[in-house]
Amino acid sequence: MNEFTETGYAYILDAMTLHDIDTLRALAVNLTFSAGRVGHAQLFNPSHRKSVVAFLDTNCTWSNWAFGVIRAEHGVCNTPLEKCLGIQLALYRTGDFYDWHVDADRVHQDGRKVTLVVQLSDENDYEGGELQVKLRSPYDRTISAPSVAGTAVIFGSELMHRVTLVKKGQRCSLTCWFG
Repeated sequence: MNEFTETGYAYILDAMTLHDIDTLRALAVNLTFSAGRVGHAQLFNPSHRKSVVAFLDTNCTWSNWAFGVIRAEHGVCNTPLEKCLGIQLALYRTGDFYDWHVDADRVHQDGRKVTLVVQLSDENDYEGGELQVKLRSPYDRTISAPSVAGTAVIFGSELMHRVTLVKKGQRCSLTCWFG
């Protein structure tokens, strides 16, 4: 049994090249960002989430790239996936965070099975802002994902996770949901 099957979590260092990160960050300059919202009702709740996001077309180059990462690691996640259900760039500035949440739950099933988060910021660009994931039982522990630029973190969309308060600087990430 592999790590993802056991814990619901895995990561890939250097999944995205620095050139691709620079390209994505340049793309972000021309996007319209808005306040991040929470839940299926898409409510603005700054006590639960404070960040800005921009959504990309699910058929864009980056969606295809992310699906390629998931497919290449299919043995890791061992979950049949058909398509990208959403893709967003998120910026967390000083004072921003996203409290504990899940990307899929039993009440609002939108088909999300696997979440992929790619770290786009250099780990020295900010303080705090850790992506933390609560592992599946029987592990029942919280781990902090590697913060090295280019790292792809893969986890079951039903797992609780958060981004801790950014104390200084800016954290940028790409998130994709697959079902």
